[in-house]
Amino acid sequence: MISHFTLRHSGWALLVAAAGVAACSNSSNPPPDTFINAAIGGGTMCSTFPSLKTSLQIGTATAGHPNTVQDGGSDRNANVNVNCTVHPQGNGFDIELTAIENGPQGGSLTISSPQGAGTVTAPTSPTSSASGVSASFVSQGGVYREQAGSTDTTGCTITWLYDAGGSVGGVAGDEAVPTQPPIAAGRIWGHIKCPKAEYQSQPGVYCDAEADFIFEQCNQ
Repeated sequence: MISHFTLRHSGWALLVAAAGVAACSNSSNPPPDTFINAAIGGGTMCSTFPSLKTSLQIGTATAGHPNTVQDGGSDRNANVNVNCTVHPQGNGFDIELTAIENGPQGGSLTISSPQGAGTVTAPTSPTSSASGVSASFVSQGGVYREQAGSTDTTGCTITWLYDAGGSVGGVAGDEAVPTQPPIAAGRIWGHIKCPKAEYQSQPGVYCDAEADFIFEQCNQ
């Protein structure tokens, strides 16, 4: 069983997403799919994981496009649920992304931006980034969350990079996502870094949390 803890007003959202992931697809469209290479650990205030440790893997990193897993599929002997929206908004995009791997070694990753703000903008270069994003990393080690807001204006940052070698959390990757643009209506491919993800069981403990990720065939 995945350990679920209260995440302010969003902890229950992971459970709701697991029950309602079918809403992301319909009979005329293929189901959403995902690739996740996520890790937690490191930082001067992280006492739980001194260095990055893999927290969630769905699919497999490969050269070019990684192997993904569809909503309702299985990976590493566990069922996978995917629920996602990448919606054009103004000069950017609103995103709501959730991937859950059920089972004894499972976990989840949720990434969101303020709705109606178009916070996540398409890159002007491979090294450009989008900040002001929130994320929750759930693993057998607990829940780590960084929430963009008045006390954390930067929040998590998305860059448009991918490590085809599959290093822990994808942190060694310094190559641009080969699909251009890496974000468009219904899809997104990049790397998220949350330098101050708070351990929900021990407030005040902050760790780095990072992931290479892809969400495709999403709602628009």
